[in-house]
Amino acid sequence: MNPARSTKEWVGNAGFQQVKQQIFKSPVRNWPRDARLKECGVFTTLNFVEGIQDFTDKLFRDVLGLSEQGIEVLNAGK
Repeated sequence: MNPARSTKEWVGNAGFQQVKQQIFKSPVRNWPRDARLKECGVFTTLNFVEGIQDFTDKLFRDVLGLSEQGIEVLNAGK
């Protein structure tokens, strides 16, 4: 699950010109010593945690056959 590999191509295919790609570190959680990377890690974690429902909804429903309630319970870790 790494859409970043294809993003430049997708943007170019959408009609954007002179698309440039920048690769940078994006840690998860707050482990880096560098204050800026630490803050990025906190936001990356927050983005993942708040988006877990979106990442798993279709997969858990279509493949595992779970109900909406079952998906919510599984994502909540209960």
